[in-house]
Amino acid sequence: GTPDGCEADESPGSYAYTRVVVGGVGNLQGVEIAPSGDLALITERINRLRVLRRDDGVTAAYDVPLEGADALYWEDIAFTPDGRTAWLLANRFDDGAWAGPRLFAFSVDAWEASGELASALTERTLSPTRPRASALGIHPETGAMILLSRSARSPYTMWLDSVDLESGELTSLAATATSAGCQDLSFAYNELGGDGWLIVCGENGADVWTYKQIGEVWELVRPSTGSTGNLSRTFAHPGGTYAIAIGWSGDLIFAFEGGLWSRIADFSTRRLWTGAFHPDGTRALVVGGVQNIRGEVFANVHELRDGFRTCPTVLTPSCEVTEVSIPAFDAAPFLGTTSYQLNDVAWWPDCDGGLIASGTSSFAGDEGRLVAFERVGGRSCARAPDPGGG
Repeated sequence: GTPDGCEADESPGSYAYTRVVVGGVGNLQGVEIAPSGDLALITERINRLRVLRRDDGVTAAYDVPLEGADALYWEDIAFTPDGRTAWLLANRFDDGAWAGPRLFAFSVDAWEASGELASALTERTLSPTRPRASALGIHPETGAMILLSRSARSPYTMWLDSVDLESGELTSLAATATSAGCQDLSFAYNELGGDGWLIVCGENGADVWTYKQIGEVWELVRPSTGSTGNLSRTFAHPGGTYAIAIGWSGDLIFAFEGGLWSRIADFSTRRLWTGAFHPDGTRALVVGGVQNIRGEVFANVHELRDGFRTCPTVLTPSCEVTEVSIPAFDAAPFLGTTSYQLNDVAWWPDCDGGLIASGTSSFAGDEGRLVAFERVGGRSCARAPDPGGG
């Protein structure tokens, strides 16, 4: 770690990547790490939820009961600020159509007591229902939940609802027609320092909205953005001082701070999808597709450091957003292909590393790789043995 009185390392990082040994893995869609750093929740594209215990690397898997649906597609994972509950969002798919969202609570206490995923997971029945849920937002201070939903197809409507975490009752906050299907939201304080949420939309088009509190009034407005292309994900700097948005069609990185939208980098030749900040806010990783350029197969990873956003020309020393991609992703131990995508990323809170969820889907089936990363020369993620033997 960084000794007391010393400044944190703000220099560009380089990263080592390894494959986490987990068999029978489908297309991994999401990963979220508990604030305690003791475990990670990992979702596959359909039905299956996994828990990874950090101390011993053991994973447990659980196929959530379908309750009559053909499939359950996982959408999002979010821990409460106290770290004792994780909320998991999914959509039912039945008879060829989206059939509404399902919301589950994962109790860390129940998991630690029993080691059984089935007993740690309980469902909240959402009422009224929405056509298709997109993402969960958890207020960083209060723990209050906001649910983003969208129409199942064009023409698109966006809904924002608060969620009663005991009953599952939804209270409508806002709804509007949108130019695209809205897929993600993140918390970002507005231009007056009040609460705000950034909403990005990139399904069959592009749109950006902000839902913000001005005095006693909540407003749903489109910020001035210029051309963005299709947007895939947004993630907040810890504490909500600003948010990052990713444009997947143009491989763009944007910042949203104090109500203002700005472009950070235009990669154009790199496939970008999502990202996450370290809980200490010093740096983030942006991840995306797997590519073959001039015979080199690599999985896209880019480092974004807090306070370093200058990027006149990408992939040159002038750009402070640096490429730290996984090399030789087609070779052992990954054996991935260009059909793979890095779908999500999360950091352990007490070291300079974390996990990346990746995978691919085809008519032949789903497969995935869970990747561990660690910043070279940073704080090690290896935990010392318990001196008490526990």
